[in-house]
Amino acid sequence: MNDSAIRLTLVGTGESAIRLRKRLGCAARELGLRLDIVEAKQPEACGLDFAQTPAVMAGNALLFSGLMRTEEIVPLLRARFGTGKARDGEAACAA
Repeated sequence: MNDSAIRLTLVGTGESAIRLRKRLGCAARELGLRLDIVEAKQPEACGLDFAQTPAVMAGNALLFSGLMRTEEIVPLLRARFGTGKARDGEAACAA
C-alpha cells in the first residue's frame, strides 16, 4: 500500500456526503491508496454551489461532483493518482 496519503476535500453535508465518504474509502482500498479526507461544509468557500454537492476536490481542482457509485470512482482515482490493486483477500465494498 502507498505510504503517503492523498488529501481530498469532500464538499457537502448530509447523508449524500456520508455515503460518498464511504464510497471513496472503498475505492481507495480497492486501489491500495490511503486518503486523507477533509470536509468542507460550505461549497461557496470552494468555488462551488450547493447544486454541485456532494463533490470531491483534489487541491483546488474539482475531481467530480455528485453521488457516484464506487465502481465509477475507482477509474477516476486511478486516472488521477495511479494505483496498484487490492491485496489478496480484500474486495471492494458497497456503500
